[in-house]
Amino acid sequence: MKDLGLRLATGVIFLTLVIGSILLVNKTVIPFLVFFSLTTAIGLWEFYRICENEKIYVQKRHGIFVGTGIFFITALISVDHAFFKYQLLVLPLMYAVFIRELFRNRENPFTNIGFTILGIIYIALPFTLLVYIVKPGLSGEYKPLILLGYFMLIWVFDSGAYLVGSNFGKHKMFPKISPKKSWEGALGGTVFTLMFAYILSLYVDDLSFFDWSVIGLIVVVIGTIGDLVESLLKRSVGIKDSGNIMPGHGGILDRFDSILISSPFVFVYLNFI
Repeated sequence: MKDLGLRLATGVIFLTLVIGSILLVNKTVIPFLVFFSLTTAIGLWEFYRICENEKIYVQKRHGIFVGTGIFFITALISVDHAFFKYQLLVLPLMYAVFIRELFRNRENPFTNIGFTILGIIYIALPFTLLVYIVKPGLSGEYKPLILLGYFMLIWVFDSGAYLVGSNFGKHKMFPKISPKKSWEGALGGTVFTLMFAYILSLYVDDLSFFDWSVIGLIVVVIGTIGDLVESLLKRSVGIKDSGNIMPGHGGILDRFDSILISSPFVFVYLNFI
């Protein structure tokens, strides 16, 4: 009972921070900038810690600095385009990973370089693209309800898949990677997601029902792949959770696994329409 109460309290705090930071963005971008900068930094730390446990000597501090900096500067550009020139600093900092490795005297230097950069691509880039979703093109008005709607579609799919899968799931999707996921759960989650996409289209008219449905299907297909990829990462190194920053829920990578793969697809779709 105590664990359930802790899990519930942690979940409420987490949802409050996510929803609050997004909805306040029109008044002040600071909560959004701070929350997702911290999320990016912690996510990178979790990934690099996993790498270090596997004797991969990533450039942890440098990778976290560069990855978080990419998000931070992009968020500032959404406020004032004058900050764009600072984004150019990312390029030399990125290539500095190669230079620093020359002086580290570590085994498997290109493995270290590769996983340092992989963390930035896998974690920092998807979080940075959330800035473009909340403010398409980084010009005009912030559209917090689009980003919040995207997050809510993920939560609805996860909840629907869990409810249907736990009661009717018989055919496992990837039993060796994620034993609890079933095709019945995925189908049930898809129905709930499309129903919620229709509700979103009634109240958030920035996008049509068709557009919300496409984003919903991206969440269903690509978001599930993101979940499985993160599960594959954890299973390959023999851990249950990526971290313990949220008691009862695991780490940042556990909570945002669907977003890490799906946000680039949502970003591309929104730019096309």
